[in-house]
Formats: sequence, structure tokens, C-alpha cells
Amino acid sequence: MQIISWQFVVFVLVVLAVYYLLPRRGQNIWLLTASIGFLATWNVYSVVVLVVTVLVNYYAGRKIWRGDVKQKKWLWLGIGVNLAALFFFRFESSGYLERAIRALLSLSDLVNSFEMRILLPVGFSYYCLQAISYLVDVAQKQCKASTNLVDFALYMAYFPRMLSGPIERARSFLPLLSTQRVVDNEAISRGFTRIIIGLVRKVVIAGILSGYIAKDLFSSPASYSTLELIFQVFLYAVWVYNDFAGYTCIVRGISDFLGIPLSPNFNTPYFAHSFTDFWNRWHISLSYWLRDYIFFPLSRHLLRRKVNPRSAIYLAVPPLAAMLASGLWHNFGAYMIFWGLLHGIFQALEKLSARRKPVVKWEDRPLYKRLASIALVFLGVVLTWIPFASGSLSRVGGFMKAVFTSTVIPDITTLWLIPFFAITINFGLDLLQYRHNDELAIRRWPVFAQSALLAIALLAILVSFLGSQTALASFVYQGF
Repeated sequence: MQIISWQFVVFVLVVLAVYYLLPRRGQNIWLLTASIGFLATWNVYSVVVLVVTVLVNYYAGRKIWRGDVKQKKWLWLGIGVNLAALFFFRFESSGYLERAIRALLSLSDLVNSFEMRILLPVGFSYYCLQAISYLVDVAQKQCKASTNLVDFALYMAYFPRMLSGPIERARSFLPLLSTQRVVDNEAISRGFTRIIIGLVRKVVIAGILSGYIAKDLFSSPASYSTLELIFQVFLYAVWVYNDFAGYTCIVRGISDFLGIPLSPNFNTPYFAHSFTDFWNRWHISLSYWLRDYIFFPLSRHLLRRKVNPRSAIYLAVPPLAAMLASGLWHNFGAYMIFWGLLHGIFQALEKLSARRKPVVKWEDRPLYKRLASIALVFLGVVLTWIPFASGSLSRVGGFMKAVFTSTVIPDITTLWLIPFFAITINFGLDLLQYRHNDELAIRRWPVFAQSALLAIALLAILVSFLGSQTALASFVYQGF
């Protein structure tokens, strides 16, 4: 069941209608039932994997909380099981295992009849990281081990965040499930605003831009001019942001209707003034997970080894390791590893260069320097989207070669006007959020202005729905 579908709208309305009639305990059971049912609409196989994962981590958490001599063994066993499962599903869903087995069977007649492809279970990449953070937090006494299997299962399976996050922490999410939740007019207003913004980002902005991104951009880059290639990557950068941010807005809005606030995942990332700042604004829940469970532990380990905190090793190794892990989490392909390493290298270079410069607050810098920093980081991030979108390192090479050697004359007339309209809406929304430091800054406007903007937004969403099937496409991060 796709998030952008009439079936999902009906599903959410039924969930809300029953939810409001139940007491808190019944609400949790109902939400868990609905979440499992939502997952089952994709495939039953994903439900089985989820149930096993829930039971393994629930049991391991209880063992770790006891604090006996085997606590560390249970912690590492739990982490190991989760990582091994993630490694297996990532490895197999990428087709590597199938190709390896075919190679082993190549000398027999079995190869012609052999077929094996285990798909990555829906949402597994996200709730796997949640499970690991839960076990670590329990071991560090930052949260208690859950003694309620229904609540823990709901923490893992909660349907609004199932497909693409956010990655929630047990220490903040589980307490929400054990207290009475109040859904007042303010929560409904926040939720409705988030859903409208999310639909504008996904259906209008991303929907328009996806129709203008060439499907053969990386398979046949020589067919395009240098200007078109650069423009296409720029379109992709804006598209992928609005597609993912649109999902987050929609599901956070739905969760507001349930009285369960979800963590923010985006904060105007293309206004970042450094690559570290970018990852504090892009996919925030994943970034904070990498920070807390890879970057900080590795930094502390280096300090315990007496590594100089101003040395190149101390400054470069943690961001490189964290971003390499991010690339592997997305996909085991070499192109995703390269993408992660690029971000790690950019962050490491920033930290190394900062050693020789006096620290100046961002607000105290001249305007031209602030704008230059934002532009430089934006261009660097756009560059990293090339391997992310390419699908292989060889395609990255072919694309870059075409950028510098293409002799094709650009056809500008078919490119600029409508995509520019979508991009303008994107940066208008971002600028409003950036200036007020509030993603719902529109709610500060006069009622008349809000009503007019709502009418325009609904009309744009409806036109986009009726005018293009790309607006109904699945979310780009849905497969991660």
C-alpha cells in the first residue's frame, strides 16, 4: 500500500476512527495491529522478519538490563544478530549472493534452473538501526528495557515511520506509548499543515521534477550537452530532497493526529554552511544515529589511545567511518561506498582546515562569506548526488567524461520554465523555514493569507495528481 494512494487515505481514516474510541492500552494494541496489517499489504514475508526481530531484541534487551556478568555478551550478540541480518538482506537484495551461487553452479545443469532473490524486508533498514540503538541505550542505562511486548513491538513497527523513518530512539518514543495521549486542536492543526506541506513537496515539486529528469541520464550521458547534464543533476538534487522530505512531512502529520510526535528529519539542508552542518540538517535521525553510535564512540576510543585531538587521525577517521557506514547502510554497491566516502572526505577536510583558522561565529561572518559558504556546500552536495543516482562507478566515470567532452548543442527551450517553477516553490518553502527556524512558519501568517495559500496548495496538488502518474510514484528512500 503506497503512502500516496486513496487506499492509504482510507486506511488512515479507519485507524483514526477506531483509535479515538479506545483507551490508551487499547490504542497501542490497535496501532500495532494496524501497523502489522499495513506491512502485510506489502508482503507477509516482511511481517515474519519483523516479528522475529522484535522477539530477539525484546529478549536481548531484558537480558542486558539485568546487568549480570553476561551483559556485554548479550549486547554484542544482539548487535551482531541485527548487523548480520542487515548484511545478509543487503547482500542478497543487491544480487551478489545469487551471482556467487550461479558461479559455483556454472559447471552443472542446475545453473539454468537456479533462481534466488530475497528482497530486503520492508522497513528493515530503519527498524534494525532502532533495535541497535535500543540495545546500546539499555546497556548504558539511558533507558530501561521494555517489559511490555506490545509497546516494544509498536516502537519497532509503528506504521507512519515504517517505510522511510524517521529512526526513533526508544528513550524518547517508548515513554509516549505509556502515557495518555491528548490530540487537541493544536495537534490537529500541526498535523494538517505538515501533510499539506508534504504533499506539495512530494506531489507538486518532486512530481514535476521527476518528469523532467532524463531516464537515460547515466546510461547515455553522451546524448546530452554539458549544460543539460549539469542542469539534470541540479534537478535531481532538488527532486530527491523534496521526495524524501515530503514523505517525512506527511507521516509526521499523520502521527500528530495520533498524539505521537515523530522526530524531524530535515531542516533546510541546502542552506547548510558546512558539510557537517548539512548532515545536521539532512536525514537528521540517521545522522544523529551515526554520530551517537559510530562517530562519538570512535572519537572516545582514539582519545583513550592517547591520540592527539588536533591530529589528522583524530579529525579525519571518525567522519570517514561514519559516512562509510552511511554508504553501506544505503547499499553495498561501490558507488554508494564512494558516495559515503566523498561526504566523509569533505567533512574531514573541513575539520583539518579549521585547525589553522580562528573560530568565528556564523552570525558574525560577513554576508558575502555566509552566502559563499552556502553556495560552496550546495555545489559539493550536488556533486555527491552523481554517484548516488548513477547506480555504478563506471556510469559515474562516463557521466563526468561527458560533462567535460560533450559537443551536443543544448535544447534549453524544453528544460527551463516548468522545472524553474517547481524549484522556486522549493526554495520559497525552505527560505521561510530558514528565516523563522520553524518548518510550520506558515501558521504565523494571518488567517486570510493561510486560507488563500491552502486553496492554492490544494489546487496544485489536485492538478499534479490528475496530470502526471510520476506524482504517485513510490518514495526514493522507500527501498533503503
